[in-house]
Amino acid sequence: MMRGGSWRYDPSNVKMGVPFTIDTVINKDSYRTYFRSFDYPTLTRPVEGFRVVKVLASGKEKEAKMHSVLYKEVKYVAGPDKKWFTYDDKIYHYYTYEYDKEDKKVKMKCYLTGNDGEGFTADDKLQYYKKFIYGEDGKVKKEIYYSDSGKDKKWFSPDDLIGWYSVYEYNEKGQKARVVKYNPQGEIIQYIIFNYDKEGNLVKDVDYRNPGKDGRWFTADDVIEKYHVFQYYPDGRLKNAREFHREHDGEGKDGKWFTSDDVVSSTKELLYNKEGIHIKDRKYIGAGEDGIWFTSDDVLQYYVLFHYTQVKY
Repeated sequence: MMRGGSWRYDPSNVKMGVPFTIDTVINKDSYRTYFRSFDYPTLTRPVEGFRVVKVLASGKEKEAKMHSVLYKEVKYVAGPDKKWFTYDDKIYHYYTYEYDKEDKKVKMKCYLTGNDGEGFTADDKLQYYKKFIYGEDGKVKKEIYYSDSGKDKKWFSPDDLIGWYSVYEYNEKGQKARVVKYNPQGEIIQYIIFNYDKEGNLVKDVDYRNPGKDGRWFTADDVIEKYHVFQYYPDGRLKNAREFHREHDGEGKDGKWFTSDDVVSSTKELLYNKEGIHIKDRKYIGAGEDGIWFTSDDVLQYYVLFHYTQVKY
């Protein structure tokens, strides 16, 4: 692998450029060049996006398509004016993503705003980060959550503290079937079951966080914490999600899960741009005065904006 660095002209500030790195991977019949730029204007962290160009041995660039890769996710709450989608909406926290050379997500970092109350400035604080480890089949096999920077107070060092880790399991179709979460001592603390329709769409997940009276996990008396039901547009895009939570009487009056009187505790609506790219979530925690979810008077808790970089490969 060859590696180099340089500066890119920034039209918004002719006195400054943006540093970037270039990685070139040479294969037998082609090579790929990966471009990674850094966060501007603070230059405090890299933008977790990259551009890939594959060139064949003949010297011709292979015909490639542009792909949108998520590199930043920002959660907002209402500001002092108590109105949504106005200039003073506040960043609650935000996530950034990193990918490997095979375009797989390998790290997610969660930041809180610092003393200045503004996002993407030098005093932002890392709250936690996750690593994703893949198996030979290219699927995530393990997710590790790091909750603290350890005794040295430096993140991304060997003594970072693991808060928990999850192991992913897949069915014969290659679909994520179960995720089991463990504490640092290797004890199960949670698991989630995933259900799909005949088209392969995820239609329900069920979250268990208590092994029940028998004290054994994966038995009939495991206690459901919550579950989600997902709905889709005809073209296969995810439309919305409903959550039914135990702490909000999710079982309904009959005290039984998955019956018609289960109570919705919150919902999430997904929004897309004209290209069909997922660009926004809206999370609601109340059905409003009309008592009907997904109407204009629903009570908004927060919204999330998704930011992408364009990758060519």
